[in-house]
Amino acid sequence: MQGRHVLVLISPDRSKVWGWSQSSGKMTPLPVDVPEEERGKVQPIVGQDVAMLVVGGTVYAFGGSSGKWGSHPVGERDAVNHLGVPVVGTTVAATRTADGVYAYSGVSGKGGLHELGEGEEAVAPSVGIDYAMVRSPKSFGMFSAETGTWGSVRYPQPQGESAPDNGGEEGPGEPDQPADSDADRGSSNAEADEATE
Repeated sequence: MQGRHVLVLISPDRSKVWGWSQSSGKMTPLPVDVPEEERGKVQPIVGQDVAMLVVGGTVYAFGGSSGKWGSHPVGERDAVNHLGVPVVGTTVAATRTADGVYAYSGVSGKGGLHELGEGEEAVAPSVGIDYAMVRSPKSFGMFSAETGTWGSVRYPQPQGESAPDNGGEEGPGEPDQPADSDADRGSSNAEADEATE
């Protein structure tokens, strides 16, 4: 599968995956092997500068400009809520996960999570050229390709309903982000992120 600045290669035996970055000219291996029961079923979705795929219950994304992999657990896949179904644009890819919407920037090589709470289960992301967006009756979030971070707000809720307050802060898990907010989190797989740096 090939985009303008990115390529995803799967080995003939379907056990290994690599991402190719035009900016680095290098092939970077996915930090995990494809489980035997999933071989031949992995379906990368590729845009011009970003690719996304699900392997072993985790969504992985690769950036053509950054040459880095990012990842986040999908949770139990569910056709109704479209968990783990990638939506890919030019430089940003996003997918619904059990705990929110994970987005990844092929430009910055950073990813993050916009958390969704109770009553927001059916919310899916939309993706533009350089952003991902999440809109629900309870929250709104925009993910920037340039920074690889979410800007988010939670709307006031009537009495008796609670929604986590995230204040639009950047999340941990990615370089140069504080580790004290859990509202919008970066990639939650530190081993995969470290393996790509």
